[in-house]
Amino acid sequence: MTKNYLITGGAGFIGSNYVHQLLSRGESVTILDNFSRGGAPRNLDWLEKTFGKDSFRLIRGDVRDASIVAEAAQTSDVIVHLAGQVAVTTSVVNPRDDFENNASARSTCSKERAFRDATRSSFTRPRIKFTAAWKM
Repeated sequence: MTKNYLITGGAGFIGSNYVHQLLSRGESVTILDNFSRGGAPRNLDWLEKTFGKDSFRLIRGDVRDASIVAEAAQTSDVIVHLAGQVAVTTSVVNPRDDFENNASARSTCSKERAFRDATRSSFTRPRIKFTAAWKM
């Protein structure tokens, strides 16, 4: 059964390779990325050339923006959080931005997943009634 994946940081090196694996398996993928790393456009070009322009959904945004994460996660079955600030030099120059990218963004993604799962199970999961279909 095909699942809907949300990959934060999906245009980065690790994220794009994971997206490649998912698309190879036939999964449905949404990429959420802010394109802060120079290689992101090249990585997306590679994915588009390999699988086609409409093979995945792309949202250009920041994982620190809870409303963007909430919108992106609405239809996802699985959230894989791979976004983050990875340059050590940047973390020395601007440690607050480093923390917000890496720690608070993870919290935002986790909270969105927990909220979505709770509301999905309460309101949208189909009700199944089990009955005996045979007589002895």
